[in-house]
Amino acid sequence: MLNAKIMTNLSNTNNAWRYTSMGNALALLCLTLLAALLAYIRVSNGDFLFSDTGQLYSMLENIHAGRGPVNQILPTLSAFQFYPDLGAMEPSILCGMDYTSPHYEAEQYNHFRFHLYSILYPASLLLFLFKTPFAAHGLNIFSFLLFLFIAYKICRKNRIPVFASLITIMVISLHPAWMWAIAGQPYVDRLFLPVGLLLFYYTDDREKPIAVVLAVLAIAALIVEKTMLYSGGFLVVYTLLHYKGYADKRDCVARMMVGVATVMISFIVVKYYLDNPYWKGGNMPYSPAAIVQTIKSIVSNERSFNGVNSLLMVNAPLLLIALIFKPRLFLIGFIMMIPNLLGTIGGAEKTGFASHYHSLYFPFVVYAFILGVSGVFQRFSTLFIGVCIFLGYMVPTSAFYLLVGFADNQKISFVNTTSSANYYVKYFYNLSKDLTNYKRITDLIEENIPLNAKVTITEPVLPYLYKYQNVRYYPYDFENADFLIITYEREAGRIHYRGYSGYWGAEHSRTVNDCLEPRIKKAGYNVDSPIILSPTLALLKRN
Repeated sequence: MLNAKIMTNLSNTNNAWRYTSMGNALALLCLTLLAALLAYIRVSNGDFLFSDTGQLYSMLENIHAGRGPVNQILPTLSAFQFYPDLGAMEPSILCGMDYTSPHYEAEQYNHFRFHLYSILYPASLLLFLFKTPFAAHGLNIFSFLLFLFIAYKICRKNRIPVFASLITIMVISLHPAWMWAIAGQPYVDRLFLPVGLLLFYYTDDREKPIAVVLAVLAIAALIVEKTMLYSGGFLVVYTLLHYKGYADKRDCVARMMVGVATVMISFIVVKYYLDNPYWKGGNMPYSPAAIVQTIKSIVSNERSFNGVNSLLMVNAPLLLIALIFKPRLFLIGFIMMIPNLLGTIGGAEKTGFASHYHSLYFPFVVYAFILGVSGVFQRFSTLFIGVCIFLGYMVPTSAFYLLVGFADNQKISFVNTTSSANYYVKYFYNLSKDLTNYKRITDLIEENIPLNAKVTITEPVLPYLYKYQNVRYYPYDFENADFLIITYEREAGRIHYRGYSGYWGAEHSRTVNDCLEPRIKKAGYNVDSPIILSPTLALLKRN
């Protein structure tokens, strides 16, 4: 009789495991199909494609072709942005400058010297099945969807009721770091969203063997050197805060040492391999004195102060509930935000939620949020009371995220409306109304420009030229290129070419463009009969 009961229990356990596995597999299949559909819509419409998108396409295409992580526009783009930094020069200098680019060594085209995106090698295998743009966007969108799926599974593992888990996932998806970001450009960093969440989950489940943590950590380290640093730092912080909670102190120390080693490896990569001005240009304070000076600068600068306040306020609804019910996890989430609070990339790290600068701390904040929600239901034994408190918290949080926006000075401004592109369902629906833009522009370019031609382009063009190997960033080589693809605007019935975009405002850029425009005509381009690619882009051939 006892054996029969044991066998029955084992059979029920096996059936439950089988059904769960089948359910997970079916859910992942649906997410994959949804990601493929959204990627098709996004690519076909051609919305919000800029240089970073094209650079990702180029790396994937070249890796797949066996050329390595080549980014053909990187040398001239770096010259524009950093050395000699054309975007910040005086118009009088720019108007008389010779824009013939020097000879670049092969190493200067290697994007991995800028950011170490090792994961692009396995990701390039997708190009056996899909064209490069669809692979890039599909992987990007799948990361967002998988992030929500993992978050839901963590909710259920922590005994949050199904309806409450679904509401929790909905609130997460309304946060600008998800809702706005999924409409942004595809970035390799975004792959860290599900990986970072899994890393926190498996680390927090101390019964999981260290091998599982190491496996997730290895994937995180492949994404980019920044995720290597964040993941290692997280392990160090977590083990320090939970040292007393480890029954096996040797296991805790081992995990801490893994974190320390990962941080050290990331520093070695940055110091001895990368040649990236962002790591060396003072964007992040490292010494105590520099941190104090940065804080003083933030307090004294209105825009910076507003940015820090806005970043804290946007993440406060997720962190506050963790502070109440899981204070250690709240502290981890807050610590992982510190690079965004103290660092500066022109403000995008504070309120530019469509960018990738919020992808690295967000998984840690979300995990703390989920465990905070779990704390609500654990603290109150009566389900009705737990549900009332839960809904009383989630309803205003959802309203806040649906309405929040930012003014030019980075101050929170409740400016969004239901027509805003930040509402991802409406965003993709609007894109689906026109699925011809990308193919039409690509066809026009390929019909008129041979693959071996020398082409000078402006930023929005690179996603259409990722197969071309001889590409320059405007204004480099515009006077000796075979073709010029440039932005334009119509004024008083005339076309004016406006390829230069500097850092000192519209008047600065207009002055430079006005003096470069005659040089375009003098170089022999058909300025009076351009091939119009879009309402803002024109292709100029030599006469």
